[in-house]
Amino acid sequence: MSSFNNPKSRKQRATDSTKEGEFKLVAAEQLPFTKIGFPRWRLTVIDPQTDAALVFTTAPGAESASSQRIGRGCIGDYFHISYRPTPSGKLVATSWRPCPATFKDWMADNLSLEDLNVLRESGASAGIQGLIHHAETLPLYERYRYSDLGDVVLSERLLRSQSASDAADIAQLENALVWMVAERYAYDPTLAQDIVGRGVNA
Repeated sequence: MSSFNNPKSRKQRATDSTKEGEFKLVAAEQLPFTKIGFPRWRLTVIDPQTDAALVFTTAPGAESASSQRIGRGCIGDYFHISYRPTPSGKLVATSWRPCPATFKDWMADNLSLEDLNVLRESGASAGIQGLIHHAETLPLYERYRYSDLGDVVLSERLLRSQSASDAADIAQLENALVWMVAERYAYDPTLAQDIVGRGVNA
């Protein structure tokens, strides 16, 4: 039997082509159900790193988008989406979950206790995975500036401490603010407890 006709190899190829990313939802449209009754949705999203608009169709057999807390009421929210391209170039979403609601939650999901030690001892400029490049930090600023990130900036008066000479442009300023808030949170004992409790990065 050729590898093309082998069901296992087809499944393996689908797994190999699966990609993941975090996207901002801008539209959600329910499509007609499949012939065997599976719900389908068309999700239009923005890739925050490239500002490109992408359109996903939910895969047949995937859980209902509405039951997974995605729909018209979630416009503007961020989701972690696993997807695969079809031979025709369309994108099929196979799973999705809401991104963390706060920057502190994002840190608990993505950083380790060792990362917190580096933030405390050397600062974010030492290089923390997920906080290194502007392509990483600027989407975080945009996502959480109206959440706890903005609250910490205001309460700690970080904006005043960041002089214009330290930021050649707005991107550098936003990057610096994300780093400063990350460094503040590194001293928060509840963040370390959250990381240990989730048991993923501890």
